[in-house]
Amino acid sequence: MPGRQRCVAAKEVNKAINWAVDTAKKIDGIEVRTLNYSTNAVYDKKRIKAWRASQSLRLESGDSEKLGDLIAVLQEKLAIRNLAYKVSRSAREAAMQKLTDEAIEAFRQRAQQSASAFGFDDFHLVNVSINNGNVRPPTPYYRGNMMAMEAKAAPAAIEAGSSTLTVSVTGTVELFCNKTIGNYRCSQASAD
Repeated sequence: MPGRQRCVAAKEVNKAINWAVDTAKKIDGIEVRTLNYSTNAVYDKKRIKAWRASQSLRLESGDSEKLGDLIAVLQEKLAIRNLAYKVSRSAREAAMQKLTDEAIEAFRQRAQQSASAFGFDDFHLVNVSINNGNVRPPTPYYRGNMMAMEAKAAPAAIEAGSSTLTVSVTGTVELFCNKTIGNYRCSQASAD
């Protein structure tokens, strides 16, 4: 009997997940993948009372409206565990390239300004470090009802918000000049 109950729980989950995957695959611009399959016994004291099976889906899309509509359909048989936003790889790479270019230019200008302020003609770059702040930004999560809804759900309200990306450039430059100051020739010096 317990083995039969376990099979019934697994079949129910498999049926719901297969339906959800098929439904999601019909919509262009939405990636779907299955995750975290588990079957666990539910005990009443020391006796197995029932079996609980679960599996997760990960849906990814750049189209909030399509994703919200799909979530509404999937809630007919599935529960939302969480919903999160993150910057897409292509948008992140484009933004990071722009920020990196700007940070390098700001570093170069500051080095040139420092060389001039100390009376030197120019600078040479000795070493440099570029930090792109690979810290994951805080991600808002939607925690939905853990039970599937029986009535058709309205599309999920999804609002992207904003993320902060940062780039910093640090390094050491060597200042130099090609002139005589007083009775001595200007010599090289290092500065951070």
